[in-house]
Amino acid sequence: MGGYLLLSYGTAWGIWLMCGMMPPGAVTAQLLNTVVMWTPALAVWLMWLAGRRRPVLSFSLRPALRRNWKWYLAAWALSLAAAVLGACGETGYLRNAG
Repeated sequence: MGGYLLLSYGTAWGIWLMCGMMPPGAVTAQLLNTVVMWTPALAVWLMWLAGRRRPVLSFSLRPALRRNWKWYLAAWALSLAAAVLGACGETGYLRNAG
């Protein structure tokens, strides 16, 4: 699991740091941001290649709602709150409220 996280987040954050050093609106930065979206899939593929003989990624696509309902509810609520706060910050609603 640590290898996946290192590959996925390490490459994404490294690319984003490079994009941050480029001038705003650079086409290269936009293309690199598109590449960043594919780093989790690339990390899964590389981990699969590294562990063909033994399963590196063992997971199920079936959600365990009865056991983990609190986590699913928290993830839903936090993502909703982040979207609302992001929209309020983008429109300037929070700056004009006071």
